[in-house]
Amino acid sequence: MHRNLISTPPIAGTSNLRSFYFRIHPINSIFTAEALAICQAIDDLSVPDSDLLILSDSFSVLQALKNLSIKSSKVILRLAHKILMRAKFNQKIVLVWTPGHSSITWNERAFSLAKNVTESDLYIEWIAVEDTCSYYNNFSI
Repeated sequence: MHRNLISTPPIAGTSNLRSFYFRIHPINSIFTAEALAICQAIDDLSVPDSDLLILSDSFSVLQALKNLSIKSSKVILRLAHKILMRAKFNQKIVLVWTPGHSSITWNERAFSLAKNVTESDLYIEWIAVEDTCSYYNNFSI
């Protein structure tokens, strides 16, 4: 997942069959954007009766998922729930860290998609609670 400088940040992902790209609310952090991109990959890139391999350059999201607890952020709990639901239907999801901007084809394709997202593209209206609190704490008196 990658973000550019439009007012509503983009997320994107791609496979050999299809791609997705969306804008997300600008209050969301980069961490949330990366986690939402993985959630969206599970929803949009899955193929019935096939396992799913997701490459992500977000080490922090993968670590948060690995260290899942009741105190994990809502977006990580959402991601864990999506993975669990797929496991109930015998679909394995494997998440693999890959360094960003290292000429890995799939990562570069996702970056290219995200870079070209415009204000008129589809919008995901989900805002992380933690990001909302952080945003409004900046305005406290």
